[in-house]
Amino acid sequence: MEALEQNLYLSHLLEEAVSLGIGLSEDQAAAMLKHLSLVIEVNKRVNLTRITDVDEAITLHIVDSVVLRRYFPSGAQSFLDIGTGAGFPGIPLAIATGAKATLIDATRKKCDAVASFVAELGLENCTVINMRAEELAKVSPAFFDVVVARAVAAGATIVEYAAPLLAQGGQLILAKGRIADEEAAAAIKAGEICGLENVSRETFDLPKDRGMRTVMIFKKVGEPKIKLPRNVGMAQHHPLA
Repeated sequence: MEALEQNLYLSHLLEEAVSLGIGLSEDQAAAMLKHLSLVIEVNKRVNLTRITDVDEAITLHIVDSVVLRRYFPSGAQSFLDIGTGAGFPGIPLAIATGAKATLIDATRKKCDAVASFVAELGLENCTVINMRAEELAKVSPAFFDVVVARAVAAGATIVEYAAPLLAQGGQLILAKGRIADEEAAAAIKAGEICGLENVSRETFDLPKDRGMRTVMIFKKVGEPKIKLPRNVGMAQHHPLA
């Protein structure tokens, strides 16, 4: 990005973040823009995103990611980003919160790209792992204060993925463009089976009329009624609700 463009994009990002209640320093915003620039460049060789217009991507990738910071519980020290893709929302949240971040994805090429972004940005609080959530739950059970999933899968599936990974009292932040009542009800029912309680459901509009977002928050309040994790693929193809 040219210097003038960089300044314009920086102002754009800071203004949109503030409009959604998120304050960022210029250094944090600049790091997020550098991540986006790296994504757009690598996307020429590896399919990471369909959104390549910088102005649009600031809203739909960076702002749509960093807004989830406001749902982090006070004192959260670690979080997991399930299905990180190009590093969203994991990298912006790692920059904004300073928490220890683990970013996972089942696709090796995406993980390799995100690992290169983390190295380029010097984010020492980020770890990138090529692994499915069910596999990670076997090696790091009840480990994370927060699990974040942004537009990854159906709500009930995400709830099941998150439950064995969350520490007691930890929170799942499930974010999607739109969650129908039927999907929300299924997620809540799956939560009851998995030891998670739905504590809030919120909708808001992104800046510049770029869509509505729904965020459901679940808290781990007990033990699951079934053995978790189930085998790989079960949560996706045979959801609990």
